[in-house]
Amino acid sequence: MVDSAQIELLKKLLRDEVASFCRQDDGSWRKSISDTINEIREHKWNAVFFGGTLRSLLLSRLNNNEPGRPRDIDIVMSGASLEDMRSSFEPYISRQTRFGGLQLKRVNWQFDVWPLNETFALKERGIESPTFSDLPSTTFFNVEAVAVEIWPKRGHPRRIFSGDDQFFRGITT
Repeated sequence: MVDSAQIELLKKLLRDEVASFCRQDDGSWRKSISDTINEIREHKWNAVFFGGTLRSLLLSRLNNNEPGRPRDIDIVMSGASLEDMRSSFEPYISRQTRFGGLQLKRVNWQFDVWPLNETFALKERGIESPTFSDLPSTTFFNVEAVAVEIWPKRGHPRRIFSGDDQFFRGITT
């Protein structure tokens, strides 16, 4: 059984990994990531990393004690329509996904980005005004049932959306 202290430690570690992942570093492999999230921020769209991106970051730190490098980066945005995103990311779009988002290619990175209100499972359930806290309930596996704010409010920790913490329980087991 996973105790609440262990979950809180995992949450702190995940917040630290996301902060490191978002850090601007012009000379590294992260430049495409920081460029993409800065473009999202310039539009004032709220955004979260979601699912497997976060699992990869946390497991790499736990298992190898090194920063994670996810296979792809999943970002969900509120305040953006698909048309807004298409216009903003037009040079990088490789295709539209079957789940209502866009796949972007930037240098050596693949991004899957989509508007929160276009999230397939939320639309299927008829959720009219979805929030980021609804996202964890859309995953098939508990080790993907998490979303983390890309930009926390000044003076506040990044918010983690993990429902009943099934993501952290899954990571430990």
